[in-house]
Parts: sequence; C-alpha cells; structure tokens
Amino acid sequence: MNLLEKFNAVTVDVTAKVSEADNKICRSLQKAYDNACVSLKRLLEVAQETVSIQNRDAAELPEYHGSDYLGDACSVSNIHSRLQQVHGIFISDVIRWFRDTYKIDLDTDAIRDAILPEKPDRWDYDRNTWQQYETDLEKVHVRYEDVLEHIIAQLDGFSFEEKALNELKAKCHEAAYNTYRHEATYNQKKAVISLEYGCTYRDWGNPWRLTEAAKNIVKGLIMYEYGSIVVMPHPYTVLLGYDFLQQIVEVNTTKVVSMKCFKNNRLDIRFTKEEYAREFVEMFLEANV
Repeated sequence: MNLLEKFNAVTVDVTAKVSEADNKICRSLQKAYDNACVSLKRLLEVAQETVSIQNRDAAELPEYHGSDYLGDACSVSNIHSRLQQVHGIFISDVIRWFRDTYKIDLDTDAIRDAILPEKPDRWDYDRNTWQQYETDLEKVHVRYEDVLEHIIAQLDGFSFEEKALNELKAKCHEAAYNTYRHEATYNQKKAVISLEYGCTYRDWGNPWRLTEAAKNIVKGLIMYEYGSIVVMPHPYTVLLGYDFLQQIVEVNTTKVVSMKCFKNNRLDIRFTKEEYAREFVEMFLEANV
C-alpha cells in the first residue's frame, strides 16, 4: 500500500467529535428509526397481501356489488409513502437535537439533499426517472454517523460552543445596527445601554413586549453572564416570552441589574458596573463575526 492509499484508508470517527450524551441520544434515535423501518416494511407486506386477498374475493362478485371493506385501514399507498418519508424524518431529528441543544443554525435541507437520492421535479412525468428514484430510495438506510459528518462540516472548524457564540454575536451585532443608515441603534452612557427600538407597548393586557432583535441581545446577555444560553433565570424567561406586565424587569444578576421599557420603544439595559456595559458592547454589539 503506497502513501496515497494509506492516506485514503484513514477514517475519522465523527462520534469522537461529540459528547457521550450526544452519542447516546443519537443511538436512541437510530434504534427508533431502525425499528420503524423494519415495522413499516412488515406492514407494507401485510397490507399488500391483505389487499390482494380482498381483490381476489371481489373478483368473484358481480360488478359494483362489493365494498372496499379495508378502506384506509390498510392503505398500501400510505404505508409506502411513510416508508419513503421516514429517512428524512430521522435526519431532521438528529439535526434538531444538535440545533436545539447548542442553539446553532444548521442547514437541514442541505444535509438531507446530500444523504438522500435527489427527488425528481414534481412536473417531471418521465416514468423511468421516478422508477429510478424509487429504486434508489428503497436501498437507503441512514446512519446517524452520516448525518453527524455533515453537521460537523457545517461547523467550519469550530466547536459547537464556538459556533453558537459566533452566531449569537452576529445576531446581536445585526440587532444593534441599522444597515440602511449604516449606524448603531444603541448608545452607552456609563452603566446603561439604550436600544433605540427594543420594545413595543399597547394599552391593554400585558402591555410590554421585546422586539425579536432585542430578544437576541437578551440571549447575548445570558451568554455574557453564564457562558451558555442553556441557563435561563426566570427574569430572562419573562423577557423572552410573548409579553409581560412590568415596565421594569429586575434581573439582579452579577452583571445585569434590570431592563426598562419605554413607550417610545426605547429599551434600557442597566448593568451593575460601567465596565460590564462597555465589555458587553465590545464583545456582542460591536463584534461583526
């Protein structure tokens, strides 16, 4: 074996690039998917046999004197369709675990398209094209390691935590700047950061609500304080919810005191120290990752 052959023979264990907790979830998803595939194939065989028996019995009756006793209870078409869909569902489930756990953006469609046979255009009426697609799809059985390989590729060399931080910083920067006017939509005065448009007000029910852009900045605050947005103290759950009653939401953490809404849409974030406000601006609002 020459050097090139040796290099090509080297395989990378992608499961070693994620935690054991992640692998455990993926193995459980794999087991559920594997069993579903086996069960659906058995159901398809039973349904085909059952329908065949009903058709044979119906052939002995005069035309229009027999009913479809099975109806949709034994639909070969539905079972076959589900058997085709289950591969994409499994891929999406694995991706969703990593996306929700690490709060990162992943291109589900790109990964699905890379793993599964290309589906013909809905307006393509060529029978051979569709038959080839059906044949290719019947051979598919997805391994979670294959999905994980594409997920790792989308990290661009970063860890999950690094990618999550970079994406959050980019969202905070976007939320703090007006791209049309090319200027910041916030200002810092000592320990207070004021967002130009961070909330909305109505004069009924729970009157206050943060804008989606401001919610990204709140997630940045959580990351800045705790190093993760998995941790979610109650005041932050209030702010990230649909709407809330209090004009001033007391946070009272090590770095953040409170957030105050104004009817003119201004939102003030008060830090415990001016240096924390300045550091947050440098890390999250000025950072254009």
